[in-house]
Amino acid sequence: MRFGGRSARKMPKRTLQEPLRLWYTDPENQKGGDQSMEMLTQQIAQIGPLREDAMDRAQRRWNAIAHPLGSLGLLEEAIIRIAGITGSADVDLSRRAVVVMCADNGVVEEGVTQTGQEVTAIVAENMSTGDTSVCAMARAAGADVSIANTFGANPIKLRALGLENRLDELIEKGVALAREAGNFALLDIGPTGEFLRPAGNIGLEEMVQVFRTCAQAGARAGADGVIIETMADAGECRAAVIAAKETGLPVIASMTFEKNARTLTGNPPECCALILEHAGADAIGINCSGGPEEMLEPLRRMRAVTNLPIVVQPNAGLPALVDGRVVYPYSPEAMAQAMARLAENGANAIGGCCGTRPEHIAAMRPIACPAPEKRILPRYIASARKWLKEEDIRAERAEDADALLDLDDDTNAAVLSLEGLDDEAAIAAIEEAQMLSPLPLLFERGVNARGRLHYTGVPGACPMDM
Repeated sequence: MRFGGRSARKMPKRTLQEPLRLWYTDPENQKGGDQSMEMLTQQIAQIGPLREDAMDRAQRRWNAIAHPLGSLGLLEEAIIRIAGITGSADVDLSRRAVVVMCADNGVVEEGVTQTGQEVTAIVAENMSTGDTSVCAMARAAGADVSIANTFGANPIKLRALGLENRLDELIEKGVALAREAGNFALLDIGPTGEFLRPAGNIGLEEMVQVFRTCAQAGARAGADGVIIETMADAGECRAAVIAAKETGLPVIASMTFEKNARTLTGNPPECCALILEHAGADAIGINCSGGPEEMLEPLRRMRAVTNLPIVVQPNAGLPALVDGRVVYPYSPEAMAQAMARLAENGANAIGGCCGTRPEHIAAMRPIACPAPEKRILPRYIASARKWLKEEDIRAERAEDADALLDLDDDTNAAVLSLEGLDDEAAIAAIEEAQMLSPLPLLFERGVNARGRLHYTGVPGACPMDM
């Protein structure tokens, strides 16, 4: 017997039953079980008789359409019945789902069916991994690339849940499911919720190690690439890029911006683009951040300073709470029109974030995204908060970090000397300088590589003899 093109695997009957038994008999979970039952009871209580008036309106609408009366058979009956359930003759089937119902087929002994519980268990397991024909049909929305559901699978977040020992397992499963849904599977890496020093308490090298654990697990799981997304700080995103590049996989690094076109920590789009390109990202991007319109300015500003491919994945608009439900305003058609404008302004790949459904992706498929242009761009030097064209630099030397506060108003970059400092002292000086000054930093020649690594920006060698 085959399901979805793969041979069904024989498994013990208890495989699916045992976790459920343990859940409902565990005192710690009893409260959650009671809450679930209460919610189910409330939902059932809302079920009432079919609305005859809505069914009559739906019937009249069918009769008004030019076709032999009743010729569509069960389709007509289904639409009329749905109208009775919803109370409206305007039946909308754009949002669809597959409802999986697993009966135990315990009537084998009565001769009603020849298929027993062991087959039900196999089919249910294959449903959970997408390995059935109905799952294959449900995936026909048209996405080229699917992103694994591993956004929060990092040691810091899993440690808070007591799940740090399951990181490899969760990433492996997430990548496998993503591959079932698209031609290419990307490992998804999201923020840790921690800030780098000096704003937070975690050092760069520790942060890189956190992301290294995730990236290497994704590579072992067979991911085709890595997407780092919804990053609100250029420094943390840079650390993730450094770690992901060690796998040899293609890396996309995507930021999220506030209404003022800056990240939560104040990074402008130009800085993000330059910093991430210098860190080795193969493509950069913008995601979440509101709807397509909110992404236009960050996209244009990123495109002005880089030739890297830019990936844009907006929400389906800014959500609103309507009748207790979170509703996203963009229909698939409206979002496709807005995404076409982003493609015209330099987006090389498009997709969706919060509120995006398969219908939105399907509507975007006809949009032609341009290939990245190979333009000759000025050289830039950037800090996390400011960017400059190299020919416009007006630098002044600061003997120590405190002196950064006393630089002339005309100064737009600072020269930082790390000569004679050991690694730890150099790192401390860089972190202090970044905390006190928003200016891009220029390093005198001879700065060790480890010291440069701790600068959240594009390091440069000062051309002046100072």
